[in-house]
Amino acid sequence: MENDSRKRSAQRVLLLMATKNNAYLNYHRDCFEQRFDGFYCLVLADTLRESGVKRTQSRIMEIIEREGINLVIVMPFALNFEISVEFYASLKSRAHLVFWFFDDETYFDAHSKYYAQAADAVVTTDLLAVSAYQKLGMTAISYFSSYSKDDYFPSNVKKDIDVSFVGNVAKQDRRAFLEFLSKEGIRVESYGNETPNGPISMDRMREVFSRSKINLNFTKIDPWTSVCGDDPLLARARSNKGRPIEIALTRSFCLSEYTPTLNQLFVIGREIDVFHSRNDLLEKVRHYLAHPDAGEKIAASAYQRAIAEYESETYFSAIFNQIDSMINRSGHERNNVPILLSRAFETKAVRGLTILFFVQVRHGRFLPAFDVMLEALKYRPLAVIQGMYLGTIRMFLDILHRVNPWG
Repeated sequence: MENDSRKRSAQRVLLLMATKNNAYLNYHRDCFEQRFDGFYCLVLADTLRESGVKRTQSRIMEIIEREGINLVIVMPFALNFEISVEFYASLKSRAHLVFWFFDDETYFDAHSKYYAQAADAVVTTDLLAVSAYQKLGMTAISYFSSYSKDDYFPSNVKKDIDVSFVGNVAKQDRRAFLEFLSKEGIRVESYGNETPNGPISMDRMREVFSRSKINLNFTKIDPWTSVCGDDPLLARARSNKGRPIEIALTRSFCLSEYTPTLNQLFVIGREIDVFHSRNDLLEKVRHYLAHPDAGEKIAASAYQRAIAEYESETYFSAIFNQIDSMINRSGHERNNVPILLSRAFETKAVRGLTILFFVQVRHGRFLPAFDVMLEALKYRPLAVIQGMYLGTIRMFLDILHRVNPWG
């Protein structure tokens, strides 16, 4: 992204990021760093593992006071229950607080809505969740996804791939869709986990988009049962993905599985097209392979929309303008709203703290481990019992399978 000092904000921002081992979170961190004059980042996974909960909280407070932070942005994962909602709420007397959630279509009920109680505003990638937050008296902003034109751009290459898919084919029924097309005589190339071509780099992915006459996008979610519990209806849920924006920025055609809010991202039939079933997919694929000009026309329109609205420099400016407007309008009027937590939420929080406790003990960090247990005991007794049991079972299974949940 162009580093233009005229576009930098004078705000002093602290980003609390779940992990540094996620390319998309790192991309947002880099974009924010270029936007703000005073920018500081704390990786929660590393700090919690090294120092425990209390010292992590103390470090957050120290940075806010020392650096004069006036905006805290939290980008958690749905498994992150270690820092309490009450602690985040206490930060609002020192700085404005924004949660930036990426998977509310899956984790709104289990995780996000409880943490959102502490925030001045929430940024969510689920358009339908905006109304759900508002129903609870919370301020929310929709954010689909954003990418840089320096990373995704049109390539002058021959379109020698009929149909392609880039992603994890093990999720939901993606493999079944791709195999169905192949059995019907459609030439499909897939890239990513558990595909013949394997994972590919960003440069290679951009090239695949440009070479493909049709780029597929799937929208069914793949919830973690450890967070959502036994909720079979989530298997039917669909969500907007960032993939159509990536494809559009390369001026390539995207054929997406339908989702109810996709038409808010791109105009269906003019900037993107959709399928509802296997047979519908096959019919659309055959149509666009027989009429490549139709796909190219849609791709050109999608490119113009993506450059104008979703390219990172433009999009982040729009999002932060909305954040500033909402914060200025609401001030700190919600500071005294009581925090309400369900027993299910508390159980998940204790489960996460129990896992962290075992990690601390395994590495000989006994004082932080003791602090973690004290934090867990703040919750209701039944939640403590259930959470500790579930956390212990999880750690036992991880050790059995030689998995380290904290890297």
